[in-house]
Amino acid sequence: MSSAPTVTIVTDRAHIPLSAGDQAYADAMESMGCHVVPVSWNDPAWRQTGGPTASDVIVFRSPWDIWEQPGRHLEFLSLLDHLEHHAKCVLNHPDVLRWGLDKETISDLTPLGLNVPPSLQVSGVSDALSTMRAKGWSQSVIKPSNGGSGFGVALLDNARENKIQLPEIDGSWLLQPFYPEIAKGELNLVLIDGEPSHMIRKVPAENEWRSNWKFKPTWTLEPIAPKVAEAARKVMKRFSEPPLYARVDGIMVDNAFLLLEVEVVSPSLFIPFYPEAAHLLATATLRHING
Repeated sequence: MSSAPTVTIVTDRAHIPLSAGDQAYADAMESMGCHVVPVSWNDPAWRQTGGPTASDVIVFRSPWDIWEQPGRHLEFLSLLDHLEHHAKCVLNHPDVLRWGLDKETISDLTPLGLNVPPSLQVSGVSDALSTMRAKGWSQSVIKPSNGGSGFGVALLDNARENKIQLPEIDGSWLLQPFYPEIAKGELNLVLIDGEPSHMIRKVPAENEWRSNWKFKPTWTLEPIAPKVAEAARKVMKRFSEPPLYARVDGIMVDNAFLLLEVEVVSPSLFIPFYPEAAHLLATATLRHING
């Protein structure tokens, strides 16, 4: 390895220059003597000019547009296959990224003693409404089984007319019951190398139930809740080695933590809310490089 390891940060075209959080991470890596290169995941020039083989580590951070058009999901999987055979080190590992791309894998975690919502595969709105009636669910959330950033997520209500036009997607749709407790805020616990780092509460805006950034929620840094940390440590048992980064998302229901999602592909790590996380992430990245 050269004296200045090359760290490639994978994002998308809309986030070059890097977002504030990714830039803070890049600055921390450079302060530790690394050479940082941001690239868009679907930039053909990067692959054609040997970028993957020239990198000492490739860190997936913010490829947030892979859900937005049909075909991109398969293109992203093809990239992971390529990197698995041509890159020195990929973080998170391609197997972890593949697992995280499929939201149906949340059901894999019940044997670890985690509380997760029932999740059913449906073909679309009509099938979802029939399933809701059969299950006795008055409200449900439908979302792509392969998706993120709130793309394609919709609320269905059996008591109202549901004029919802779902986007075209790769893969199937996932149906889960709606929990009104989301109004008190979704808890997002960030883990670095498997250890809890910091936690954000995301409270939806008025007359809104989604807490993704584009729906203008209120995000607040809070002390790590013990029940969330306990659930996160159980989640980490799913992996043979701790991912470089992960985020455990859920809500409190009847004083118990309900795990909604495990984000290991491109979660926001809320570094601007907890700046020392940039140093923690950079230090953990160096441990993987020096491995």
